[in-house]
Amino acid sequence: MPNSELDITAVNIMGREFKIKCPKDKTAELQKAAAYLNGKMKDIQHGDKSITMDRIAIAAALNIAHELILEKQHSQTNTSHLKESNKHFSNLKHKLDQALANSAE
Repeated sequence: MPNSELDITAVNIMGREFKIKCPKDKTAELQKAAAYLNGKMKDIQHGDKSITMDRIAIAAALNIAHELILEKQHSQTNTSHLKESNKHFSNLKHKLDQALANSAE
């Protein structure tokens, strides 16, 4: 991706500013992701004010990774259910088509 399509975006996480290269059309998504991460990290810090920033970051990353894994599993389950439903509807359509064809005779 050419540099002309990238922008430097400043995000604030735990009171620190980070400048990140980001495609111009993804800046809003980056800001949302940074706000989400910031919220997760503050939630973790809220429970223990003496915890180090490294530990907060690792705990937040693990929590977010866990959420992602659960969402992927949920998505795969839904996809499987959709495939089963499609097969069922296909079979019903085939039976209806046969019944209509037989009644037209």
